[in-house]
Amino acid sequence: MVRRNRQLLLGLWVIIVLALHAAGASAAEVLPNGTFEGSGSGSLSGWKGTNASLALGTGHTGSFGADVSLSAQAATYAIVASPRPVSSAVAGSLTSATAWVRSDTPGKRLCMKIQEYNSSGSVVGTGASCVTSATSWTQLAAQYTVQASGDSVALILVQSAAASGDRFSVDDVGLDVTTPTDAGPPTTPQNLTGSATSSSVSLAWDRAADDIGVTGYTVYRDGLPVKTVGGTSWTDASVSPSTSYAYTVDAFDAAGNHSAQSTQLSVTTAASSAIVALWHMDETSGTVMVDSAGSNDGTLHSVQLNQPGALGKAYGFNGSSSYVSVPSSGSLNPGSHDITLSAKVKFSLLPPGGGAADYDLLRKGLSTTAGGDYKMEIVSSGKTLCLFRGSGTQVQLTGGPNLANGAWHTISCEKTATSVRLIVDGAVKASKSATVGTISNSSPLYVGAKPNDDWYIGLLDEVFVKVQ
Repeated sequence: MVRRNRQLLLGLWVIIVLALHAAGASAAEVLPNGTFEGSGSGSLSGWKGTNASLALGTGHTGSFGADVSLSAQAATYAIVASPRPVSSAVAGSLTSATAWVRSDTPGKRLCMKIQEYNSSGSVVGTGASCVTSATSWTQLAAQYTVQASGDSVALILVQSAAASGDRFSVDDVGLDVTTPTDAGPPTTPQNLTGSATSSSVSLAWDRAADDIGVTGYTVYRDGLPVKTVGGTSWTDASVSPSTSYAYTVDAFDAAGNHSAQSTQLSVTTAASSAIVALWHMDETSGTVMVDSAGSNDGTLHSVQLNQPGALGKAYGFNGSSSYVSVPSSGSLNPGSHDITLSAKVKFSLLPPGGGAADYDLLRKGLSTTAGGDYKMEIVSSGKTLCLFRGSGTQVQLTGGPNLANGAWHTISCEKTATSVRLIVDGAVKASKSATVGTISNSSPLYVGAKPNDDWYIGLLDEVFVKVQ
C-alpha cells in the first residue's frame, strides 16, 4: 500500500509538470552533476557535506553514486548541492526535485529538502520529502513554489538521529525549475513623493504589483534613467543647489517587462548655505579629514598631522604619496552657481617642473571629465593657477608672486556667473570676464595631489569650498 501511494504521488508530480508546460511555463534542469558520473570516471563536483564526508560509491543507475558518512558528533548530517543551484529565483516558479537513496544503516529518517533563502540568508520556506531508510534504493520526490523573486534555492539530503557509523547513499538527483510565463508588465508605481536639501533629493513610492513578481524599479530624472533599485526609495546625491528636477519611476519584472512611468514629481533643491565644506585640518590622529561645515569628510593618505598651522594645526604633504580624497557630493558641484576655492599654504620648494610641473592643491575632475572640472594649484614658478571648465567655456588664470618663501599665504579662486578671479593674500592678481557655465561631475575632490601625480610638498590649512 505504501509503495502504491508513493507511485501515485510521483504520477501526480508528472501531471503537474506537464500541465505547467502546457500553460506556457518554461522548465530547466539546474543540477550540473546529479548523477555523480562526471565525465565518466565519477565526480563529486557541485556537492559538499555538512557534518559528513563524501566519497564515490556504487550508484542506482550508471557506475557511480555518492556515499555520505557521518564525520562529526552531530544529530544530523547531509549532502548539499553547492553552490545553490538557483541563485536568483522568480516568484511563482515550481521547483521539483527527485533522488534515489539507500542506507547501510537502515531505519533512519532520510529527507530531501528544497529550501528558499532570502538575501539575508534566512530560510523563507521549505518543501520536503522523507522516507525511512532501507538497504534497497528508494525514490524521493519533493516540490516547492518560490515565494519571492531574487531569492536563492538550496537542495539538501539529510539524515536525522545520526549515530556513529551511519552512512547513506544517493544517486540520480534532479532539480527541475519550472518558471511560469510572465503575462505582462507590473502595475505603475503610485504616490511618488520627495524631499530636497541643497545637495540631495530623497524619493519614495508605493510598491508595484506583478503576476510573477516585481524585480526592481528604474528612477528617471529629467527623462533619463539615473538609478535602478530593488526597493521603494532612493536618495539622489548628485544634484546641485537651487535647481529644479523632474522625477518618475517605473517597475520591471524578471522577464524585462517595464510598467508605465509614474506621475512626474517636480522637486527644487534648496539654496546652498554658502560654505559647503570647511576643513580646519586640526586633527592630530586618525585617517579622517573632518568637514566642520557639512558632510564632506575626506580620507587621509600618508598625510602628516599635528603640524604648526596658520590657525591651530595643519597638514603636511610629502610630495610623493600624501593626499586626501573626498567623495563626490552634490554640495561640491556648483552647477551654474558661484564657487570659491580657498586655502592657506606654506612651502619652500618649487614644483619640480617637467612632467609634474605643479602642485595640485584642490582638484575635482580632470580635463577629460564629463560635466566639467575645477582646480587650484601652484605652478613651477611658485605662482597660483585657477581653472574652471564648464558647459560654456574654460578659464585658466595664473598670477601673483612666487609663494615659495616659507611663509603662510591665503589663495583663492572665484568663479561667478560672468567672471573668474585669482586672489592672493586679499589682493586680486588676475581676472577675466567669462561665462563658464555649469560645472557638475561625479569625480572625487582631491586635496594635495592629482591622482598619482602633481604631489604637493608643504603645509595646508583652513581649506574651504563656498557655493552660493
